[in-house]
Amino acid sequence: VYYSDSWYQDIDKKDGGFSLELIDKQNICSEETNWAASDDEAGGTPGKENSIAGSKPDLTGPILTDAFLLSSTVLQLQFNEKLEKTLPPITAFTIDPALTISSVEFSDHALRQLTLSLSTPALENTLYNLAITSLFDCAGNAIQDEHKRTVFVLPQPAATGDLIINEVLFNPLSGGVDFVELLNVSNKYINVKNWKLANMEAGELVNERIITTTNKILPPNDLLVLTSDPEQLLSHYPQGNAASFWETNLPSLPDDEGSVAITDSLDNSVDYFLYSADMHSKLLKSVEGVSLERISLRGNTNDPALWRSGVVATGFASPGYANANLKEFSTVADEIKLEPEIFEPVSGQPNYTSISYKFEQGGYAANAKIYDAQGRLIKNLMNNQVLASEGFFTWDGDQDDGTKANIGYYTLWLEVFDNTGIVKTFRKRV
Repeated sequence: VYYSDSWYQDIDKKDGGFSLELIDKQNICSEETNWAASDDEAGGTPGKENSIAGSKPDLTGPILTDAFLLSSTVLQLQFNEKLEKTLPPITAFTIDPALTISSVEFSDHALRQLTLSLSTPALENTLYNLAITSLFDCAGNAIQDEHKRTVFVLPQPAATGDLIINEVLFNPLSGGVDFVELLNVSNKYINVKNWKLANMEAGELVNERIITTTNKILPPNDLLVLTSDPEQLLSHYPQGNAASFWETNLPSLPDDEGSVAITDSLDNSVDYFLYSADMHSKLLKSVEGVSLERISLRGNTNDPALWRSGVVATGFASPGYANANLKEFSTVADEIKLEPEIFEPVSGQPNYTSISYKFEQGGYAANAKIYDAQGRLIKNLMNNQVLASEGFFTWDGDQDDGTKANIGYYTLWLEVFDNTGIVKTFRKRV
């Protein structure tokens, strides 16, 4: 018998002083479902009838819980219970697109894992469908129809920028928990097994935390929300996508400012974010329970213009689904674009406007200002700031004195110039 303390099914008794007892001695195949902590006041029943003896037959077939490629030619299958000792034939398995199976072997003493050797190597980033036509558990039950098919893929190594930090909650509500959301922006299937989260101090990684020691494939465009307590996170953000939540230990995420970094299994840097509470909207009365969200998947993660506070409509955070503030930009050369032209500060979705620009060359210095309908200056957005050839900046409806601008129309004035005397001026209404 290969046992673990989880078989006790009792938090107190597994700490010691109690034996594990078999429930149904006629059912020698079932393991954790047919064992539990002794109910005898002495803590066990050596030489006597088990205190929890009863009838508990195994009447259900096995479930295929996972299929993972250990290499391009080795596929490992995991089942929820012990299989019969006789190995299934090669013909019991079909793979589409076709891969030739050369052998089937047990890969563990508990008879819960099968290893399929492939004479045709699997291709990276290709989805394969596996179906099992005939397989039985130790008690002779056939595999359950609804659990005999799955999909597997040979993941690709990640490069810097393939996964990005997409959203961070570092100042949770009272009784709440932090989270860090990762987004796969590549076209790769990426395995985050043995990846780490960490803090950064003086350019060095500290407080490293392994995300998972098991295989976890993140498909292209998928999100992974890392948190210490998925249930608690969902209770505060019930609209969150719980299927994307993953329980793990997080590094320190202070409420005022801090850092979070991602590294792969070889400790290569994938992305990092230096955050501050000052990056939140100045119009928010409280930032407790408010996440910082990326507004664009492009650009340097540590560009403050890339981040906005979560919005009211989503409960101030969007764990596991597209950021409420997300916006991609398309601008022609020597033009600027405001999107949206109408917005509502703090409570709107989005609660800001983005000003995207594109020039034939970079290096222009820029001044950007907001004027009210009477022509009065209310906000300086830029003063002699050097611009790249393409980018964006934002306005969240605040004035220079920190208050929210009144409802109405405003004018964005943008002037760019270079050292040769070229000057370009743009005006847009918002």
